[in-house]
Amino acid sequence: MSKKKKYVILISLAIVTIATVSIRGYYKSQYPYGRTHRCSKGLYFALLSYSEGHDGELPNSDDPSKLALTQLIGNGWVDQDNLDLIVGKAGDLEAAEKFYANHGYLKPERSSWHFVNGLNENDRGMAIAWDKIPLDHNGRVSESREVIMVGRAVSNIPNSEWPAFLKKQAELLDVKKLREAHDNDPQE
Repeated sequence: MSKKKKYVILISLAIVTIATVSIRGYYKSQYPYGRTHRCSKGLYFALLSYSEGHDGELPNSDDPSKLALTQLIGNGWVDQDNLDLIVGKAGDLEAAEKFYANHGYLKPERSSWHFVNGLNENDRGMAIAWDKIPLDHNGRVSESREVIMVGRAVSNIPNSEWPAFLKKQAELLDVKKLREAHDNDPQE
């Protein structure tokens, strides 16, 4: 083999290597947790189905160490083979599967969903769950977050509006708690 041919092969290999590394780097920057279909729409439909089977109530856990979404597993809402839906787009599925197999529930930190306990189908305008990290439908870094809303399926909230959104949700939750405390007051 001539020197020129070896040189062309070496340059070609270098170009392919650089291109491969660049593409992988770009992919990893866009999908830091991998491309996934652990989407909010699937979770929304599981929550809707659960609600229909529980008189409008959504999963709720009195124990803050137990993720209420775990209640979706079994009974036709989410089977154990689809635990990834509960774990979320940025969750560690392998670690979650091991934990669930040993304990029968997940801790909130095992899921990349933020879930709001104690809501029901009457809490229109309130957010049920959202990604803790701004990712799109397939796990790509995004300028917005997918939010599951009571009665409205999934909304996208731009990162620029996120602080105001969280503030509004906290206000709505406070009003709900005050209303429930008033409704449960035996002196009324």
